[in-house]
Amino acid sequence: MNGFLIVGLICLVVNVLFWLFASNSIKVSEKVGVYTAVGVGIILIPIYWITEAPVVEVITIGYYIAFFSVIINQMLIFPLYNYLNGLKDKKYVIKKGNHYSGKRFKPFLRKKEQTVEVLFNDSCRYYGTEQVNKLFGFGSMFVHKNSHRIGWRFNLASDSIELFTYKYVNKKRIIEHLKFVDINKKETIELKSDKTYYLGANYFPYFGGTVTATHDVVISIKYL
Repeated sequence: MNGFLIVGLICLVVNVLFWLFASNSIKVSEKVGVYTAVGVGIILIPIYWITEAPVVEVITIGYYIAFFSVIINQMLIFPLYNYLNGLKDKKYVIKKGNHYSGKRFKPFLRKKEQTVEVLFNDSCRYYGTEQVNKLFGFGSMFVHKNSHRIGWRFNLASDSIELFTYKYVNKKRIIEHLKFVDINKKETIELKSDKTYYLGANYFPYFGGTVTATHDVVISIKYL
């Protein structure tokens, strides 16, 4: 077998094992994984010195290339992957006179559904507009082209929060009533799309419509 092919296969296998290990698909402690990887590398060197076999040389070179590529994964690629896919639980504050709660969006690599636990507090009561605000969601980088979000507004008659599915499909906006939830009570909300988005954006609480927040609005979101 060609030496370069062997090196490539070793790199592929080691990196696949690393990603499975890092995602907890393989239940091995971090110390065991590190010590095993280092131990195999140490053992290969004397085996090559003793045998001087070309195949052992190729395997040793391939292993060390794979080992250092895993280090690059661990230090650069994997943190970037976590950043793109991870969302932090947060108390979002939309300041008086603003639409946004801070960060406007965060990119992700792949997503089809999202589940959160949300808490609307007393600050979510407001008056004078029937607009549907946005709570959370995801979609393409162009939110008004294709996206799936949950909308909300204060319902004066029931003194509760009315939730909506709020989505754009090929630039067509579709808003549908979902349910009512109590203020100051945690509520679990599932949002599912009929399509998988790749290289898209996560969206965060937004007050509007056109009317900005009449006072500071606070919404707590826990990503499940």
